[in-house]
Amino acid sequence: VFMKQFDKYMINILSTLGQLGIYSMGEKFAYTSFAFMTALDQVYVPHIYKEMFKDKEGGGKSIGKYLTPFFYCSLFFCFIVAVFAEEIITLLTPPAYHGAINIVMILSMAYALMFFGKQSQLLYAGKTKLLAALMILSVLMNMGLNFMLINRFGAIGAAVSALAVGLIFTPIYMVFCQKHYRIEWEQTKIFILLGFFFSSVCGLLFARPQLS
Repeated sequence: VFMKQFDKYMINILSTLGQLGIYSMGEKFAYTSFAFMTALDQVYVPHIYKEMFKDKEGGGKSIGKYLTPFFYCSLFFCFIVAVFAEEIITLLTPPAYHGAINIVMILSMAYALMFFGKQSQLLYAGKTKLLAALMILSVLMNMGLNFMLINRFGAIGAAVSALAVGLIFTPIYMVFCQKHYRIEWEQTKIFILLGFFFSSVCGLLFARPQLS
């Protein structure tokens, strides 16, 4: 919640009110993908806890396989939001907000990575102090990158900052999670889909200025 509001606060200080409005609009559309993931995790979290407590040693393998379809659904929703960002923003907002299109696309990539941050390994292991420390690290990274990027690029800088934090922090978070309760992810499928998703959205971002 702090980071969600802090981005806007930093834009307000370091950039213009117009940039704040554009970012706020883009963030609202992109946030639908995170809201979808939050609703979806109410389906699988109870099952994961059950497997963790039932089979403390071998549960990680069944959990990894069980989570793959939910990862598909989450990534697909992020993909739809990113790919159709231009159509959605163009149809539903006045021209002054059309600068939010790229922001929606970038934030959709950032929210896609949050699927891995929703897994409850550290809570199951009782490592709440470690979890708090990791969250504080994430906040500090976000603050530092926001200060550097918003000052130079405005609202786009805030979106890139959120994506950069996701790309750096997610692997760190996953290392600690796997250390305390190992989930046997179907890595090949996940990396292939993430590669397709990121290359598609990045390709669209770079191609947009040349497309009618």
